[in-house]
Amino acid sequence: MTRTIALALGLLALVAPAFASAQRLGLEPFSGPRNRQVRAAVRDALEARVDAVVDVDAGELGDVDGVVRGETSGRRATPRLALTLVDREGTTRATETVRIPSGRRASRAIASAVASLLESAGDLAPAPAVVEPEPSRREPTPRAEVVERDDPAPPPSTSSSSGSAARPYLHLLAGISLRNRDLTVSLSSGRLVHTVPLLPEVLAELRVLPLVGAGDPLLTGLQARVRFAYALFFESETPSSQVIGGAAWSLEGDLGWLVPLDDAGIVELGPRLGGGFGSYGLDDNAFVPTVEYGSFEARAATRLHAIDEELVIRAEAGYRLALGSGALAENFGSPIGHGLVVEGGLEGIFPLDENVALSWLAAVEWQHVWLSFEGTGAQELAAGGEERFIRGRFAIGIALR
Repeated sequence: MTRTIALALGLLALVAPAFASAQRLGLEPFSGPRNRQVRAAVRDALEARVDAVVDVDAGELGDVDGVVRGETSGRRATPRLALTLVDREGTTRATETVRIPSGRRASRAIASAVASLLESAGDLAPAPAVVEPEPSRREPTPRAEVVERDDPAPPPSTSSSSGSAARPYLHLLAGISLRNRDLTVSLSSGRLVHTVPLLPEVLAELRVLPLVGAGDPLLTGLQARVRFAYALFFESETPSSQVIGGAAWSLEGDLGWLVPLDDAGIVELGPRLGGGFGSYGLDDNAFVPTVEYGSFEARAATRLHAIDEELVIRAEAGYRLALGSGALAENFGSPIGHGLVVEGGLEGIFPLDENVALSWLAAVEWQHVWLSFEGTGAQELAAGGEERFIRGRFAIGIALR
């Protein structure tokens, strides 16, 4: 008999929560980054715990026992979710806030938050009306003591402005750079030197993150980048005081894949692979020939989010392969360069609204390539050489989110 009673009590304890959650809940549209994906996960968690989940408009209290409201904020990769559950009278019954991690843990975190929300709210169904019997004529009805009780205030929400730090999927920038050029070629007859101490350029940069809305941090970090620079002033002076003019420009592009090293996505690390073409076109002269370079680069890149996407510290370093052509190759042999490239700086956005932000960058780049020459030259075969420069960039533009 004792075992039977204990078994019945155990079954009752298991079934009771199911009856307590046997409710019909409404689900409003969510706002903020990744609102649709997060709302779908919340709906799945609710359907596993209540009788029915119906879609309702914002502020609507229809034929339901309660309404769940949600808002996401912060970084798009790991947003913060704030949930609120109100009853059919519009009274807040429970709130819950959770940071959604990346990857497969997101659904578990949302399910845990929904379970805590429902547990805190309790049974939302209205209590049945109590019909009191008429007082007996023989005994006076005792006067009920009325105790007034203030409704507890809901805990303050910890959410920030919706989507203020959502990562843009496109950056389009324009600006200016200052750089130099230092070329040295060793010949049997002496040294060929070309130095331009100051070379101002106009520049443009396009960055596209095609999968930033996918929600998976492993896909969000995929980025394509294109850079173009054109010299506003390209003149140099020979040792005999002859001024040599010309034009210089470059076009480069790469594909990067940066993944977060922590759940919050503060530090990102990954490779960048790309290449391009650069030209130093000089007017006809007897000292320095024109040269063009086709290049390939492999860089390791990192981004440190000091203030979400609004202030990012970034650094890149890697290997550069340069293959030369033009008059320099015709005169002294085909130049092949192996070198280093290092770049670092700051970038960020200033949000203007939920979809548009002001984008900016400031960076310094250093390249040094050691040249060897192959084949034959019309004049003589060069023994070796060096090509190096330092470039400072500043650009500003728009970002779309």
